[in-house]
Amino acid sequence: MATMTDTTKALRFLDGYASILIGKASGGASVIELVMPQGSESPVHAHDEDETVVLLEGEVAFRIDGAIVRPDERGKIVLPQGVPHGYRVESADARWLSITAGRYEGFVRSVARPLTSPPRPLDLAQAVALTVAATEHGIELLSPAPAAAPAPRTPSLMERLHGALAPAHHWSPVAA
Repeated sequence: MATMTDTTKALRFLDGYASILIGKASGGASVIELVMPQGSESPVHAHDEDETVVLLEGEVAFRIDGAIVRPDERGKIVLPQGVPHGYRVESADARWLSITAGRYEGFVRSVARPLTSPPRPLDLAQAVALTVAATEHGIELLSPAPAAAPAPRTPSLMERLHGALAPAHHWSPVAA
């Protein structure tokens, strides 16, 4: 089971947790530790800064410009600015570091909640706030979070909110 390095800084972020280990106020890069559960996935998006991810625990598949890519043998993957990408956690949970110039940190701070907040599904107000925050921090949402399987289901709130904005990007099974 993945656990946070420093729970004193932990925030509830999306369906997992984030901890800002080094903030942009330090004068350099921002380093954020993320812990996400199995099945957690982001919508396909692009942002105006490079992002380097270092996978510490678990298995995560990244979709980068339409191709499914896994971190290298050291757990590293680079997500270039302006290139559409997203992730999906495939193991029981996963823990990674996200290293950016700092705008992503602003996004995390604006949508995260105190760790004492109970986990809950995204409601319409939160989905709208997340979309606004993404735009304010240089993140362009290109599609809703993709379905893990093409089985019939009720669209998620994010899919209903963003479904008309971009073509759907669906995950295909990833070979181990």
